[in-house]
Amino acid sequence: MHKFIKRMILRNAVNASLQYINTYIPQATANQRLAYRETLKEWLEQLALRYYACEYDANKYCNEIISLKEHLLANHGQILTSLTLGICQKPITLWLKYLWLIGDASKKPLFATIDRDIMNLAHIPNPPNWSEIDTIEEYLRIVSFIDNYAIVNGFGSGSVWEAENWSDEIE
Repeated sequence: MHKFIKRMILRNAVNASLQYINTYIPQATANQRLAYRETLKEWLEQLALRYYACEYDANKYCNEIISLKEHLLANHGQILTSLTLGICQKPITLWLKYLWLIGDASKKPLFATIDRDIMNLAHIPNPPNWSEIDTIEEYLRIVSFIDNYAIVNGFGSGSVWEAENWSDEIE
């Protein structure tokens, strides 16, 4: 993959996880914010080296989300207002989704990327704010519902359905 494409998809995955949420404490410096983003990008790059869709199940995928949360808190917890599993699932799943959709079938994410628009499109009952999801049970409830919704609507999985239906123009 060309390094420009890699930088752009890493940036987009990280930025999407920071949108619409108050991530940093007011005292966080520009250098501290940059360091957080770089740590996240490095972690995502390492994930791509070990992630093969055929080797992952729900438990292993969720453990990656938990691992990212623990890693970021250990390295940058002092500058974060909050870091949830909902926030951590987003860059993981988006990064894998980009890698998959540019041609690496082994990087297909196990689940759809959760955000407000996707939960609304899938008619999730009692949808939480995606950035406030902080239990694996709630995360699995939502992605399981999306997977079932996708299957009923003729898609093989929630990740395929989400890739085909997400738009930045959803309202």
